[in-house]
Amino acid sequence: MSDVRRCRALAAVSAGAGCVQLDALALNPALPEIGRELVGAQSWVVTAYLLAAGASMPAAGRAGDCFGRRNALVTGLLLFGLAALGCAWAPSSPALIALRVAQGAGAALIMPVGVSLLSTAFPVHARSRAIGVALGTAGLATAVGPLVGGTLAHALSWRAIFAASAALALLAALLAATSRAEQARRATPMDWPGLVTVTAACAGAALLVDRLPEFGPESALVLGGTVLLLLGFARARRGAPRPALLGNARYLALTGAGAVSNAATVGVLVTVPAVLQAERGMSAIGAGVALLLPAVLMACAGPLAGRVDLARAERVMAVCAVAAGLVLVLLDPADLVAVSLAGFALGVANALALAGSQAVVEEERAGQAAGISKAVITLAGGFGAVLTESGSLVGVGAGCLVVAVVLGVRCAR
Repeated sequence: MSDVRRCRALAAVSAGAGCVQLDALALNPALPEIGRELVGAQSWVVTAYLLAAGASMPAAGRAGDCFGRRNALVTGLLLFGLAALGCAWAPSSPALIALRVAQGAGAALIMPVGVSLLSTAFPVHARSRAIGVALGTAGLATAVGPLVGGTLAHALSWRAIFAASAALALLAALLAATSRAEQARRATPMDWPGLVTVTAACAGAALLVDRLPEFGPESALVLGGTVLLLLGFARARRGAPRPALLGNARYLALTGAGAVSNAATVGVLVTVPAVLQAERGMSAIGAGVALLLPAVLMACAGPLAGRVDLARAERVMAVCAVAAGLVLVLLDPADLVAVSLAGFALGVANALALAGSQAVVEEERAGQAAGISKAVITLAGGFGAVLTESGSLVGVGAGCLVVAVVLGVRCAR
């Protein structure tokens, strides 16, 4: 594969990852306007997207392994872009929510399949650096999403946010289609009943995380249904060989550490703007501008993490978790210098979690591994937002310190 085609693949995955993260947060400042124009859409326009994305990622990663990663990536980008275009013209709340579900399904294909595509498109010595660039772009989009969304909604309309996402996603689809990246298909068939069961269980888990602050009878029913689905899946697999990923201790450790790091990252991105507005009297746009320094450092963290020897990923993640944990536990969330340092450490840890987990699995399982990792990490991000609703980062900081201890013990063996 030529360097030009590799660069196209990297540009496509980076742009796609940026679209996914931007779309997850850019709508937040525009939600009141959406609620005024389309009654009933405000409460579900973000939730529907995140539910569909988080629940579909394990199946999406597996689909890339079976049907070809470039095919799956192009499909995801086209679905995401066309659904975003539909959202820009949505005439009613049900139409907007349905299109957001379609966008979430497209996002589920983009993220895990994109990471696994880079794992096969780039040689071993450049693989982690390429993944780091893509994740750095996603990190920047995550941090500047509210600022971009607020600016577009204020200057034009909330519909302009979707139009911008559509244009970027369709451009990324063109780049992916012309990259001619290797397909790396697997001969083994899809386990459709298993994938449907796991997807439904992931949807239940995502809904529980979203509704955790208002836990009631409906949430209890969802919890019971999720547990029953998982028990049914385990029973159906009784006697079958244990999935290879569950026996891979390094993969599990890196994924778990990445989940806690992402929970802390989302907690920072949710809490800091709220604290700046409440304690410093900043406007929403002013708080978004103030968050640009942490955003730039998070974006730089991805490419820098790509230079780390992945054999030392757990050690470096332990150091990052200690640094971020101490800052989040001991210092004020309104201290932008401290938050920037924590954001950089978390950015490195997040990038190493995905790049490192790809390095410790077989190439033919790269998509499945990325799908499961991204699903767990995405659900953890939602939990981080819930945990920091009070304006305190102590909980997620303590989680980082626990991760540092666990990784330190593993590395000392």
